[in-house]
Amino acid sequence: MPGTNVLDTALGLGFTFFLVAVLCSAVVEFIANLVKKRAKYLLRGLRDMLDTPAGAEAAGLGDRWSGVRQGVTGEKQLYRDALAATPEVAYAASKAAEGAASADEKAAGQPSTELDTDDQPWAVRLLGHPLLRPFKQSRAGGLQTRNPAYLPANAVAAALLDLIVPDRQGKLTIDKVRVSVDALSESVPFKRALLGLLKTAGDDFKAFRQLLEDWYDAQMDAIGGAYRRWARRWAIAIALVVAVGLQVDSIAIANSLYNDQPLRQAVVAAATNGTLCEQATDPTKTKECVSQQLDDLGAQGLPVGWGVDKPDDSLGWLSRILGLAITAAAACLGAPFWFDVLNRLGSLRSVGNKPKSDA
Repeated sequence: MPGTNVLDTALGLGFTFFLVAVLCSAVVEFIANLVKKRAKYLLRGLRDMLDTPAGAEAAGLGDRWSGVRQGVTGEKQLYRDALAATPEVAYAASKAAEGAASADEKAAGQPSTELDTDDQPWAVRLLGHPLLRPFKQSRAGGLQTRNPAYLPANAVAAALLDLIVPDRQGKLTIDKVRVSVDALSESVPFKRALLGLLKTAGDDFKAFRQLLEDWYDAQMDAIGGAYRRWARRWAIAIALVVAVGLQVDSIAIANSLYNDQPLRQAVVAAATNGTLCEQATDPTKTKECVSQQLDDLGAQGLPVGWGVDKPDDSLGWLSRILGLAITAAAACLGAPFWFDVLNRLGSLRSVGNKPKSDA
């Protein structure tokens, strides 16, 4: 039936797009892991939340500001400082806030036992806190090799409160938090944000704690959007490379599926047998699965790969270029999108014709 042929052709074409999208997603994830992009975006979010001065973006300083030591700039140094941060670095600000003992020692010419970490950004101090250090990736010997790619809001809120409230004795109350925040230097970029949260929470410490977590979650949502935009840009480039490299011409594939019943049945069977390639933890396994699927379909007659006949005229080349562009654009929609499409088409196909009524 023509309607069934069209539906099966759409199902087969969607299955092809799904395979290409999975392969592109695996490559993007491989690149992100290689360059530690998720961890860097998390650190950037903490830096913007805790260390970027008000108005830095308007002044054009947002990309250059990192709060790191004089003469050392850039995200690479910030990443290394955060990775090497220890509890001593984390609590340096709290020790300074407990009193002027260290300042008195320096004024009297006496050596101070405190670490000289006043130039360390708060993002670095936060990642050196004992509550957050376990989230860093480490080797069997305990050497930490990667900053965390994710931090829960409750742990971040608890660590930040522990750093800004120097009093280690007694129960933490809203009054202690307010006194400690008021005592922070005006140069601390996030002091005004904390004062605003305290004003909103009033005398309710639980409400303040929740507002602090919500503030962090909102910052991570913004950073997540920035990461998705980065991934989308890479996905577009990789989709073009994959479409051209594997010669996945969607127009030629659609024509072959519609006119070749055995091929159409084979592709539909592969799309509906429940063995779809899923993006594994190891991108190499995903690539192998997708390559095997495309090779099997190519052996069945699907026009993919460089073994496909080249166009004979300019119109054929125009169709080839358009088909490759359609494949790349479809792959950019992502594997989850095409997975849902396959499920919908599969459900529609399994329903079949409505049985006739006895009436």
